[in-house]
Amino acid sequence: MDDSFAWGPLALADVKLGGLTASNTTVQLVGHSDYDPFQYQCSSGGDPIITAVDLGANGILGVGLSKQDCGSVCEQQGRRSARNGKYFSCINAACTNITGATLASDKQLQHVVARFPTDNNGFAIQMNSVPSAGAATATGKMIFGLGTRTNNQFPTLQVLPTSSQGNLYGTLSSNSVLAGGSFSSTFLDTGSNGIFFDSYIPNCALLLLNGSDFYCPLSDIVFNVVLGSVSAAQARATFTLSNAASLFQKGNAALPTLGGALSAPGLLDLGLPFFYGKTVVMGIDGLSATGVGTGTATGPFYAL
Repeated sequence: MDDSFAWGPLALADVKLGGLTASNTTVQLVGHSDYDPFQYQCSSGGDPIITAVDLGANGILGVGLSKQDCGSVCEQQGRRSARNGKYFSCINAACTNITGATLASDKQLQHVVARFPTDNNGFAIQMNSVPSAGAATATGKMIFGLGTRTNNQFPTLQVLPTSSQGNLYGTLSSNSVLAGGSFSSTFLDTGSNGIFFDSYIPNCALLLLNGSDFYCPLSDIVFNVVLGSVSAAQARATFTLSNAASLFQKGNAALPTLGGALSAPGLLDLGLPFFYGKTVVMGIDGLSATGVGTGTATGPFYAL
C-alpha cells in the first residue's frame, strides 16, 4: 500500500482476450509522451507510474465486481467530484494545468469482462499453490463467464452476496493474542501483494527493519477467517502471515504469507496471497449467473 499512482489519458481500444473481444472499450494509456508532466493533484504522496518500467509490466487487467471504475461517485457534481482523485480535465493544450472532473459511467474505465459479447457475467480466478517461503513466480487461470460453458460451472462453491460497495463482513481469529478482530469492510483483491488489515502485530518499521508497514511477527501466525455476506451466508478459510523482512531476503516475487497494516480501521484486504491454492469466483454487479452455488446468483458477489 504505497499510494503510487498511474497518470495518463483515456483512449478507446478493442481488447482481445481468450478469443473474446471487448470492442470500443475505454482504457488508460500509461507513459503517453504528450502527458509526461504528471500532476500531483492525482497523488497522496506516492510515486508516479508513467512508464512501463515504473509499472513493471506492459499492462494491467483491472477486474472486480463493478462494471465501471467508480460509477455514480465520479458522475456527481460539486466539491466531491473534484476530490474523488480519479478523473481530471486538461485546462491547457500541454496538460500542465488540470482540474478535477466528473465523468459519465459509460465514459469511465470499463470492466473488460463485462464488455465481452458473451461469457460476460463474471469470472473465476484459479491460482496454483505456492510454498510458504515463496516462489520466483506463480501461475494460475482466469476463466471468463459463469455458468455459460462446461468449464465455468462452480456448483459446490458458497455464494457470498456483497454490499453495494462490494464488501463482506470478515472475522479473524488466530493463534496469537496480538491478532484477530472483526472487519465491516472486507474485500478480495488480486491487485494487492499481501493481506492487509490493522492489528497489534509488530511491523517491520518498528523493529528497525526494511518493509515499512509490512508485518514482522517473531513467528508465523495462522489465521482462521469467516466471511459473512449480506444474505447471512458464510464461508471459511485460513491463511498464514510470516516475517516480511525474512520473506523479502529470499528474493521471491510470489509471497503467500505476506501481510501488513492499512491504517484504515474496519478494512480487511484479502490480497493475492489469499488466492493461492483456491478457486475464487466474482459475479459482476447487476448480472445474473447460474452454475455457481445452488440456483441463480446476481452480482455483486464472491463465491468460495
